[in-house]
Amino acid sequence: MTQIHIATFVTENEQPTISRTMTLLRKGLEAEGASVSHMVATDYDSLLAMPAGSLRVMSLAHELTNTHVPWVQVAHTLDQRCALLCERGDPVMITTVFRHVDIPDEDDGGYSHALRIRIRRLNFLAAELSRRHGVFVADLDRMLADTGGTTLNTDYRLRSDTAAMIAAQGLALVVVNNALDAFMPFEAQERAKATLMAECPVQRNAASVMPQEVIAMGRGRRRQVVTTITDTVEENHMATLIRRVLTGQVPPGQAFEKLVSAVRKRGLRDSFDAISSGMFRLLRPSAS
Repeated sequence: MTQIHIATFVTENEQPTISRTMTLLRKGLEAEGASVSHMVATDYDSLLAMPAGSLRVMSLAHELTNTHVPWVQVAHTLDQRCALLCERGDPVMITTVFRHVDIPDEDDGGYSHALRIRIRRLNFLAAELSRRHGVFVADLDRMLADTGGTTLNTDYRLRSDTAAMIAAQGLALVVVNNALDAFMPFEAQERAKATLMAECPVQRNAASVMPQEVIAMGRGRRRQVVTTITDTVEENHMATLIRRVLTGQVPPGQAFEKLVSAVRKRGLRDSFDAISSGMFRLLRPSAS
């Protein structure tokens, strides 16, 4: 049986979402001969030290506890962390933060305004980190924003059961859609996705009107923003793979297997476009 190790570094408020995500993944992957083990990282260093081959998930919500720290410093730290996490070539995923802030006025003191600014910056930074390092983006903000914080009875802390359920369904689908190429063939991933969609009515309804490659569940302009993130991730991953093949970090045989998997999953034309974009991204820094 294939063993899929998933290591998470999330906030305490996000733990219920992660627990539900693992339950959904186990249901979807068990029939495909894969078992899921969940490892909890208590800090960034322990996430980095997780066994090779693990899928690492890091929440950006950790950065809401230090709104007093200058943004430039926060962005630089996250950039360095993502770079180190991606060094091994294992899949890395970051989660955005739900934008709704609901703090009683008497307890506010300007804190809610600082939180809103920090959340907005973190969510925009997710796209940039994806472009630079090839991390996958699980856009929890977009998944929850369509319903809204008032309806969900929650804010960025995800304290309601409904919010945790929607976020867990979306996160599980992002994992199956993007992060399992190294663990199982395309056909098995598609069957696991179908199983998950049957378990996730909210996400199933959203996916029925949207392209498969869109990570988050938005519409209109929102969908365009998130689609850009998804395309950038694939191109950046291709550039990273090409670089590692050229430097001898990835054997040609393994690279060929990934290429075959990509062709079977996305088609010859889209795969060729991804390779071309990857080469362009690889050569662009030296050309500038």
